[in-house]
Amino acid sequence: MEWVSVKNGIYGWRNKRKISDMNVVKAADCITHDKRFCNAADMNKIKYFLDKTRQTQDPYWLLKAYTAGADLCRSINKSLASGPSDIYDLFMEDDFHSFVGCFFHHEALKKYRYSGKCYRGLKLAREDFESNYEPDKQLLIKPFMSTSKLRSVAENFALSPSDDPNTLSVLCIYTIPERTLSFRDNVALDISSISEYPHEQEVLILPYTSLTILNVSHMSSGLTEIEFECGGGSAVRLTPLLTTYEILYEFQGLNKRIDKLLRTYAKYDLNFKSWPKSKFDFVCQSINPEQVRSLILSDADDTCQQIH
Repeated sequence: MEWVSVKNGIYGWRNKRKISDMNVVKAADCITHDKRFCNAADMNKIKYFLDKTRQTQDPYWLLKAYTAGADLCRSINKSLASGPSDIYDLFMEDDFHSFVGCFFHHEALKKYRYSGKCYRGLKLAREDFESNYEPDKQLLIKPFMSTSKLRSVAENFALSPSDDPNTLSVLCIYTIPERTLSFRDNVALDISSISEYPHEQEVLILPYTSLTILNVSHMSSGLTEIEFECGGGSAVRLTPLLTTYEILYEFQGLNKRIDKLLRTYAKYDLNFKSWPKSKFDFVCQSINPEQVRSLILSDADDTCQQIH
């Protein structure tokens, strides 16, 4: 079981795209008909929230079901942690993907988007830490990740007693940049007003979110602090694959001069015909649909074609 993947750290958006689905009724049904939850202690409460989901078609009630059901939360996250870190090219019928997929792009959830700092305390195996946690490394969160806006809440978890001498008390500090508020994908949701435990000021980082390690510090208190940036802006993701003018699309809206330049490139210079399909998909995450016009897939499986 792998809660944080050290592979495919920059490809989280591909997984989100694979399973993104705004059909909240389908999401509610997949939980209602799952036999694993028929005898759950909190199933009556979960069922109420799922019924409200169907009546209102509002994903708010899916969030209520997730936070209210310990068994539901645990099963969903174990399923995601047990699955592969890159699902884009796999045919999968995971029973929780329709549930998880509702949280990525649904318009009704944009008001809960969060930017700023949040914290999570945990015990981390020393070997895991030494192998995988170093500055500039990119990781991938696979399940939902509960964090708090309150550092003290996370520190209490991190500093809880442990009988295992081979573990470290770790405080993860996540920075969700303000620029992620303009992303198509949701990165983190402030659910402090929805959670069953509002005093914890919970921020929910969504599955398949990419992380970049900024810094690692060993504190005199015994804590090891790991600072992350969440979301990894698409400009960062695109840099290894694309040329300079393609990366410029990340700066749309910065000023009029940049916008004029981008319109020029959109009109004359983008030639997708020779691009591999994977590269084309990458760029389409970062260019507004209005700027990518008249495109179809060619007969070849691995290329795209532009039509004028």
